[in-house]
Amino acid sequence: MACIELNLSEFGFLPEAVFRQYDLYDSLYNILKVKTFYPFIADQQKTFSRFPKNVLSAVELQHQEAPANLHIFPVTNSESNIGYFLLKFRESSSYQPDYFQTILEVVSVFMQNLFESMEMTKSLYQSEFENTLNAQIIDNISEGVIITNTEYQIVYINQMSSMMFGFAPSDVIGHPLDDLLVTTEGVSKLVQSLSDNDSPHETSDASSIQYLHRRSGESFPCHIRLSFLDFDEKNKYTIFVLTDNTETEESRLKTEQLAQRAFLGDFASMLAHEIRNPINNMSIWLQNIKSLTQEEDEVYQAANRIEEDCSRVSHLISNILAFSRPLKLNLEETDLSQYLNETIDRWKLNFARANIKTYYSAPDDLPKIFIDPRSMEQVFNNLIGNAVDAFDNKGGVISFKLSLHESEIGRKQILISVSDNGPGIPDELIDHIFEPFVTSKKKGNGWGLALSKRIITSHKGTVQVKSYPGGTVFEIMLPTNSGG
Repeated sequence: MACIELNLSEFGFLPEAVFRQYDLYDSLYNILKVKTFYPFIADQQKTFSRFPKNVLSAVELQHQEAPANLHIFPVTNSESNIGYFLLKFRESSSYQPDYFQTILEVVSVFMQNLFESMEMTKSLYQSEFENTLNAQIIDNISEGVIITNTEYQIVYINQMSSMMFGFAPSDVIGHPLDDLLVTTEGVSKLVQSLSDNDSPHETSDASSIQYLHRRSGESFPCHIRLSFLDFDEKNKYTIFVLTDNTETEESRLKTEQLAQRAFLGDFASMLAHEIRNPINNMSIWLQNIKSLTQEEDEVYQAANRIEEDCSRVSHLISNILAFSRPLKLNLEETDLSQYLNETIDRWKLNFARANIKTYYSAPDDLPKIFIDPRSMEQVFNNLIGNAVDAFDNKGGVISFKLSLHESEIGRKQILISVSDNGPGIPDELIDHIFEPFVTSKKKGNGWGLALSKRIITSHKGTVQVKSYPGGTVFEIMLPTNSGG
């Protein structure tokens, strides 16, 4: 109608970003893309904001093939632009600014009314939710609340949930909840497993503890409770009430760790006194037996196997003592890139025997950090030794990577990544791999990673493990000297 009234060859509407919150945005943009002048304005949309508001102006496009008879008319609402009318005049048209201005002002009223109608619908929709949910969330104001429709698309998210995950409501509303709550089983199966089919939806109090991820990638334990809201047959919603259990879980772990260390301290002292001395005596007698026999004798071989078992028991006692005693660090300023490279060099012979290839990368500008070289050597030897054992003499690849990271609070850290393409860690062990006596090795005693985590924690660092069939990745984060 505008083309006929104004004798135009083409007429289009370019929506501003404010339309993105409505489904109409894509429709308007798709209509605009079929216009012949679209290629010339696509890269110059930002310049339109400089044109006078509600004034028809000629558009000067810096392109030799651009149409010379293209004009723009900004459409405003409450003193802000909501889009632009784009007019392409016919060559035979006579330019009448006042007449065109009047017609466009009338047409813009329809677009303003459309926008205001959508705004009002959105406000009413939000108010309906807030009024209905107020009684349910007032007692849980410190908890996160996310509401989804029947397709598990997010229709509401409160401020606590935004802080919990690091996303603004506008970032996630309209998106599938699976994009925010990344779980192994998926949101639909999680709801199905938690829902009580025998109880009415309104009284459901199903709950679960899940490990979720913030925007930064940090994993955290979250308690999830479900309830349901039915307006009518077509409008049914699922309410997810989330509680961040990070502090609770940390307190529990610290309490368990303190109790465990207190017990191990007493137990280790008893072991050292009651077992170590007999073991040492047995080792001396076994060496005497071996000296009186030949290597090919059965007695020699039996004595050798018993001596190896004695050595394992002695090593286990040493680990228990090390874990139970307070850890004293002798910190030295260290070039971590050179230090790790030297550690890898000491394993080269073992790598060659086991047919293992290694890859190592580190940035040139990596800052020095304070570490206890002897303690950290034990950490890397444990990680490398575990990877070598996992290959079971079948060969493989171990990769070492250093990189510099900055936390959300501006703390500079060095990330040490040690990965292998071995069989991975069994699912039933992955959540307990840093606990004593937990191991997937046939001859392991489950102390190596427990000690490693304690050493890293004493360096004010963190360690995480990711595993899947065909590979395992250990990530160690250590603060730099400038990390505060």
